Amino acid sequence: MFSIAISAITPIVLLLIIGYYASVKKHFTLSDSNTFNLIVIQYLLPFSLFSSILSIPIKTLLHNLNLFFIIFLSLSIFMVCFTLVLHYICSLSPEKTALRSLAYSSAAVPFIGKPILAPFMSDDITTVLIVSAAFAIALVQQPMTFIMLASQNNKHNVSFMRNLLITLKEPVILAPIVAVILLLVRFPMPHIIIKTGEIMGMAIPAIAMFTSGIILYTQKIAFNFNVILSVIIRNIVTPLIVIFVLKLLHCSYETIHYTALAVSIPVGSVVVIMAIKFNTLQKEMASTLFCSTVLSIVTIPLFLTLTKWIV
Repeated sequence: MFSIAISAITPIVLLLIIGYYASVKKHFTLSDSNTFNLIVIQYLLPFSLFSSILSIPIKTLLHNLNLFFIIFLSLSIFMVCFTLVLHYICSLSPEKTALRSLAYSSAAVPFIGKPILAPFMSDDITTVLIVSAAFAIALVQQPMTFIMLASQNNKHNVSFMRNLLITLKEPVILAPIVAVILLLVRFPMPHIIIKTGEIMGMAIPAIAMFTSGIILYTQKIAFNFNVILSVIIRNIVTPLIVIFVLKLLHCSYETIHYTALAVSIPVGSVVVIMAIKFNTLQKEMASTLFCSTVLSIVTIPLFLTLTKWIV
C-alpha cells in the first residue's frame, strides 16, 4: 500500500521541486505564476471538469448512485460546515473563510485520484468516485469560493445577485453546469471531446504544482499554525469523520472503504488556483498543498488499513 501511495504522489511532489528549482534559476518569477494560472482556470480546468462529468456512463452512475451521493454530499457538506464555522464562529474574513474552507474540504480526486484509487477497486467504481468529486468541486465548492472571494474584492458595492451572475459566467463554473445538463438529457458527446478533457485534466496538477514551487521560492514555504491545521483537517480529520458517520449509518464495508480512500486524497490544486486568481493567501495555500501531498504518502495507506480494522 505504501508503494502505491509513493508511486502516485512522488511525481506530484517532484513537479513542485522542479518549479522551485526553475524559480531559483530565475527562469520564472511570481508574475509568471499568474500566466500559468490563467491557462488553468480559463481553459484546462473548465474543459477537464466538463469532460469528467460527461465521461461516466449513465448505467454505471445509476448502479452506484448511493456511492455517488455519499461522496458528493461528504465533500459538499464539509465545505458548507467549515464555511459557517470559520465565518460565523471564528469570525474570519470572507477570503480567509473561502480558501481555508476549500483547503479543508477539497480532495484532488478528479486530478490525481485515478493512480491512487485504481489498484483498490474496479474501473467503474473509480470513475464514480472521480465524477462525484468533480461534481462537488464544480457545483458547490468552487461557486461558494468564487462568490465569497468576489464579494470581498467588490470595490463598487455590487449586489449579491450581480456577484452570483458574474460567478456563473466564469468558464470554470459555467462548463460543469452545462455538462450536468447535457448528462441529464443524455446528449451523445463525441469521445474525442472526453479524451481531450482527460488530457487537459492531466496537465492541471502538473501546472499547479509547478506554479506552487515558484510561489514557495519567492515567498518561502510556511509551516505555521494555519498550514498545519489545514493539513491535519484535510488529511486526517475529514476521513475519520467520514468513517465514523458511515459506520453509524451501518453502511457496507465497501462503501466505507471507497469513501474513506477518496476523502483521504490530499488537498486539491484548486486551492492554489483560486488563491492566485484572487491574489489572496498564495503562500499559505501553496504550503498547504505541498504539505498535504507529502503527508498523504503516510495517511492514505493508514486509512486503507484503518477501514479494514474498524469495519
